[in-house]
Amino acid sequence: MVFSTIMFPAVISNSLAVMLLPAISGASAQGNTALVNKAVRQTVQLCTILGFLCIFAFLGMGEWIGIRLFHNTLAGVYLKTLCWICPFVFLGSTLGSVLHGLGRAATTLLINLASSAIRIAFIWLGIPVIGLKAYLWGMLVSQIFASAISWLCIRSSVAVNHR
Repeated sequence: MVFSTIMFPAVISNSLAVMLLPAISGASAQGNTALVNKAVRQTVQLCTILGFLCIFAFLGMGEWIGIRLFHNTLAGVYLKTLCWICPFVFLGSTLGSVLHGLGRAATTLLINLASSAIRIAFIWLGIPVIGLKAYLWGMLVSQIFASAISWLCIRSSVAVNHR
């Protein structure tokens, strides 16, 4: 129920990912690694900032949003629990787009499959033991995994400058 609220700011990062794909693809085709590096750096910074702003907003206003939008205090608790996923969802979509732009669509597919397998494992193994929290943990772990592996794949494809 609250996942749609958590995902609402992802409209910004998803739009960024769509706009980023042709720029990365073109720069990569021309061998312009400096432009690829700059685009990746700026995108990661923007998504990270947006993600942490969402964490602070949902932590601070989660209960209020839960009551106002859903007329349910438990929704506010879930908003505060799920908010930690924001930076990784935002990064995951844009880093996936970068990988596509670099011609690594198969890598993106494998990362998404592995991420889904992690979520399924948490559902299958965790829900019988600890309940719904296992699903929430699975979401977080799978998003962290997808973002980290995508980042590592990008670094191996392009020498991302850390200035």
